[in-house]
Amino acid sequence: MGTIQCQNCGKRIIEKERICPHCGHQNDTKSETPEKNETSSMILGYIGASLMFLGVFLPAIELPLGKSMSYFNGGKGDGTFLILVAILAFYYVFRQSRRGMFMSGLTGVLLIGVDLINTTSKVADYKSKLAASSNFARLIGNVSVGYGFAVMSIGAVLVIIAALMIRKA
Repeated sequence: MGTIQCQNCGKRIIEKERICPHCGHQNDTKSETPEKNETSSMILGYIGASLMFLGVFLPAIELPLGKSMSYFNGGKGDGTFLILVAILAFYYVFRQSRRGMFMSGLTGVLLIGVDLINTTSKVADYKSKLAASSNFARLIGNVSVGYGFAVMSIGAVLVIIAALMIRKA
């Protein structure tokens, strides 16, 4: 059975006791776990928002000859939108807004998921169109989805999990 500290005398008492046996003070029955839970959700939310933000600049598509293309793609890609979503996630984590965190994480997951599906289908289309030419088929065969998508996806999911860890007020 857990113990908590008496709010009046500071001595340790059994968690479920309302009245301190040492000083007689009536304590709140809330334990220290909600504060730890809030801190854990904030840390998890900040990590998730950071991963979403940083993942935008990591390789989303691996190209032949050691080249890669990020999700940001010089401001031309959907990475710009995901950066805005990550900044909103940072704000909502700071404000401990459960709904805001959940919605920004969900928006991130949906945006990343749609683009991942589009990217993989485009690569498959290019591979099928260039299959006739053996030289181009070998080059396009080396094109793959990079680890940037995984980092961004993990970040968005962590923001959602952090939102679910916050207790409703």
